[in-house]
Amino acid sequence: MRSQVAKRLLILSLALAAAVTSQGAGLAEPLLRLTPPDAGVTLAIEDLRGHTQEYRASPLAGRLARLPFVRSWMDSPRVASFREARRQIETVLGASLENLRDDLFGDAIVLTLRVPPQGRQEEARGMLLVRVRDRKLLDRLIDGINDSQKKKGELLRIEERTRNGVTYRVREFAPRTKRPSEYYTTLADQSFAWSNSEEMVQGVIERSQGTESGLSDVPSFRQVRERLPKRSLVSLFINPRFLEAQIAAAPKPSEERLALMLGHYLKALEYMGAAIEWRGTSSTSTPDLGVGIILHTEEVIDSDKLSSWMKHWAARPGMDPVLDRVPSAALAVASAHFDFEAIEEVIRSMTPSSGQRKLDNLLLGLSGLLLGRDLRAEILPKLGPGVLAYVEANPGSGQSGGLSYVLSVDLKAEPGKPEVADALENGLRTFLALYALDAKHGNGQLELESREIIPKVAVTNLRPTSPFAFAVGQGRLVIGVTAEAVTRAIQPQAATHRNLSQLRAAYFSQAETFLCVDLEKVRAFAEAHRAAIARNLASRNKKPVEEAERDLELALGLMGEFRHLFVTSAIAPDARSAHRMLGLIAPPKPSATLP
Repeated sequence: MRSQVAKRLLILSLALAAAVTSQGAGLAEPLLRLTPPDAGVTLAIEDLRGHTQEYRASPLAGRLARLPFVRSWMDSPRVASFREARRQIETVLGASLENLRDDLFGDAIVLTLRVPPQGRQEEARGMLLVRVRDRKLLDRLIDGINDSQKKKGELLRIEERTRNGVTYRVREFAPRTKRPSEYYTTLADQSFAWSNSEEMVQGVIERSQGTESGLSDVPSFRQVRERLPKRSLVSLFINPRFLEAQIAAAPKPSEERLALMLGHYLKALEYMGAAIEWRGTSSTSTPDLGVGIILHTEEVIDSDKLSSWMKHWAARPGMDPVLDRVPSAALAVASAHFDFEAIEEVIRSMTPSSGQRKLDNLLLGLSGLLLGRDLRAEILPKLGPGVLAYVEANPGSGQSGGLSYVLSVDLKAEPGKPEVADALENGLRTFLALYALDAKHGNGQLELESREIIPKVAVTNLRPTSPFAFAVGQGRLVIGVTAEAVTRAIQPQAATHRNLSQLRAAYFSQAETFLCVDLEKVRAFAEAHRAAIARNLASRNKKPVEEAERDLELALGLMGEFRHLFVTSAIAPDARSAHRMLGLIAPPKPSATLP
């Protein structure tokens, strides 16, 4: 029984760490110095004690706890079983679960996985490192586990050994259990190590005495660690060489060229890391935007090993997204720093040799549509780097309306005649004309129409239906689903998405490439089209409409507790590092939708 209780205690502690997101305190540093430098994967959890308290005190915790499906889950038999297991744990150890969390796992936890040099994947060994406050409580927990396993006949004996004058213990199991021996020690500074590898525990002792280097001494690891937020609860660090070994042992993927490209990038990585950060209202310049749960990733790169197209992409001049072009009705907005020349190189590298001639002929045909301009030499270098796209609900469409999509690509200024703009306009007009010739499209009776919206800028589309509409002018190419959408994108906006600029300034001011979703507007749109969305979900997933409606209800309920979702990506101009973010922003005040 005690063995099961101990296992549940460890699982519960790790689950709490994964579920609670708040400010980190860097308390894992001493444990990271004890971690082997060649660790494959390392997970660090810091200040679980303080972060749990802060999360519970936040408005978001209360709002999520009052959601109907959360209340239903809390009343379920599974949670009742968990509460009974919690009672057993507390009875056996004579301490509350909060005491266990705070005094054993509250400061720092490090879990690491290591494969011996030249070893096989099945030889991987793990280790748990913990900074404890209450040594007596730790001893009671260990003694309880040992006594329980001895009574069951699982644990044969516990042997004491020494390394450099420091005692560690060996747990030897009965042969029938087929479990490898386990090793543990508690150092003078209250650091506790537990592993199924004697070498790893011995290494902890040696590193604690300063005779061996640790993970925190690895330069590429330190770069990743220092570039991730200092105020993080959960951090994950990965040695790319460990990933390479995992991929090499896995079955070969069906898309070999894509796998080769990803493998080439992986070889250039020196270290990778991720961290979960909680940003309260005091952490942002605009507190009324709410609080944020943000996942950060960081990659340290050997740029000399990168493909030429990737280095070219990273080195392109920066750009500032023109967000005042985004209407206030936009549900989602994406901005990207694009290198169209690099994209052409990627497409060519992924095209098999048998398809290279077809690709060349396609480019030649496109050049003909573009007034004879060479696509690679004269068109692609003049596109971007700024690309902006957004999705909006059709204005005034009410219950029956749908979504409208707009894409805007910046064009480099050209002295004299705008040859690239003319080439693009000719190519798109020709495509629409060829589309109209097909009898499948309006019986071949569609009419090409161009209407000047502002001086020297016309919107072109087919009437009465069109695959898209476009306009070239004001230094950009704009393509939309409808002529009305393109017109709105070209004309000055009476009401722009101002809080998008505030959100960017508060959370990702340096990012040029990002996707931002206005969850409040998405939820309002989904509510207005609930029946149609439920039918579509049911059809796609081959389930009853009633079940799809319940799933949609849960999703909308959860969505109602958040305001924005964003994803960002940025690579340094020298291509030596890359930083990405995934953020979920909750409003600072309770939701009006809650009972």
